[in-house]
Amino acid sequence: MIKVAAVSGKMRLAAYLALFVASVAMQGGLSSASPYTGVVAQFQVVISVLITLLCSFWGFVVSFAANACLFVFLITRYFMLGDQNVLPGVVICASTVLVTAIIGKYKKVVGTQKDAILDGRLSLERKCAEAQAAEERAAFLATHDEATGLANERNLRNRLAGYVSGQALETGPCGVLLVKVENMRHISLVLGSRFAVAVLQALSKRIEPLLGQDVCLLSLFRHDTFAMLFADAVAMHKMSSDILGVLQANVVIKDVNVKVGVHAGAVVDDGRTGNAEQIMQCAELALLYAVRTRCAEVVVYDESVARAEKRRVEIIAALDGALANNEFSLVYQPQVDVLTGAIKGAEALLRWNSRNLGSVSPGEFIPLAEETQHIATVGRWILDQACKDASQWPEQWTVSVNISTVQLLNDDFKSHISGALSRANLDPQRLKLEITESIMIDDMEFVNSLLSDVKKLMVRVVLDDFGSGFSSLSYIKNIHLDELKIDKTFTQSVSGDKRSQGVLKAIVRLADELGLTITAEGVETQCQAELLANLGFHRLQGFLYGRPMHTVELLKLVVQ
Repeated sequence: MIKVAAVSGKMRLAAYLALFVASVAMQGGLSSASPYTGVVAQFQVVISVLITLLCSFWGFVVSFAANACLFVFLITRYFMLGDQNVLPGVVICASTVLVTAIIGKYKKVVGTQKDAILDGRLSLERKCAEAQAAEERAAFLATHDEATGLANERNLRNRLAGYVSGQALETGPCGVLLVKVENMRHISLVLGSRFAVAVLQALSKRIEPLLGQDVCLLSLFRHDTFAMLFADAVAMHKMSSDILGVLQANVVIKDVNVKVGVHAGAVVDDGRTGNAEQIMQCAELALLYAVRTRCAEVVVYDESVARAEKRRVEIIAALDGALANNEFSLVYQPQVDVLTGAIKGAEALLRWNSRNLGSVSPGEFIPLAEETQHIATVGRWILDQACKDASQWPEQWTVSVNISTVQLLNDDFKSHISGALSRANLDPQRLKLEITESIMIDDMEFVNSLLSDVKKLMVRVVLDDFGSGFSSLSYIKNIHLDELKIDKTFTQSVSGDKRSQGVLKAIVRLADELGLTITAEGVETQCQAELLANLGFHRLQGFLYGRPMHTVELLKLVVQ
């Protein structure tokens, strides 16, 4: 379009210029007395004005130059030849030059204003278009996740509210499925946020082919959690296992293979759950329960889930004042020498009798105490009290205290051990610190350096529950241990399981080679005790020798 317009302008200019030249030639061919001379002169003026007006800048230049040349020619003729008949033409040429100059000047001003008006209109149109695009973008982001393009939590809640309020078709109870992808924060920190987004996009593309007309919405509920709204809860139950299956497969992005795990919680709106907010709350509780219990299947919200989570909240709240209210106590389970049957020590076990909750199982409150960091202060109290009680025992008895990861990684752990021993005036060699294999999983070298530092106090270190988890010979080889305590699952199976006996025999031989004492816990029958003694165990612990008891009751066993 621009090229065509430029060619058209040049042709028009050439045509006008040809007419101007023709008129000059015509004027030259007429006699000075001819009546047509004035007409031709006026025609020249009209052509000059047209060239100036219609042919842009170059039209003005050509018109001005042509009339200026004609003016010079006529004035030269007048002076050189004394032809007075050219004077009207001189006046007309001079007038034409002046007029074209004036027109050119004001045309430039008008053109500039016209361009400014045009630019302003284009700028306004552009701003309007940008404002409309921004408004559409804002409207999209109000209901969708910016990174993945999936519907967001607000969109999900609005759609769910529509179903609950009866705006949608009545197809039975609806359902909400939440699927949490594990390790997304770790992936984002190590591989970058864009890579994490790419993982989520890849996973969403796996889900989409499985979703039929029963799925109203697939959304990104949290930065690591997908949410699906089902119009039919029955369809949700049927699809959930397939959805979990496709999500658990490895994700490969840019030649990087990523393993992800998933946990899922769901809720069915049976008309009694409540409004949309309460339904989502129930779905989140079900997901929380699935994550906390490491459940591999979909956890559907019911009364048992509600009770478990309510109990969890109550325990965490009660832990705050438990130590100040003297609600904790220690009981001790005796450990006996295999050869003599004499008590050689005892393991300190924590008990909690809450004012509000009554007796709370250690299996319930200890994991929560570790999770909420209460175990740090409770652990210090246990060390102090265990050392204090052990100072009243026979001098040959040892006391074993379980140590959590939180305690071990505390900066003042060593100083607190030293302080507890000093306050109780207890020989350091009578204190055993029991740690589990899970403490060493993340950074064995770091933990080993901490334990080496602690052992400078002359206390003993015991590896507890050996064989129950990630048992590794590197722990025994690299960690400065004094004793191995075999998990009770081996003890309970030793009577009728030749393979268990073979494993235990090998562990005993290894412990003997490394100079480690080896203890078996969970001994409940005389048959188990005899088999373990024959295998070469040094100490035994279990209900056969006594249930956990207070220190007063433990001391009575000395007399017996």
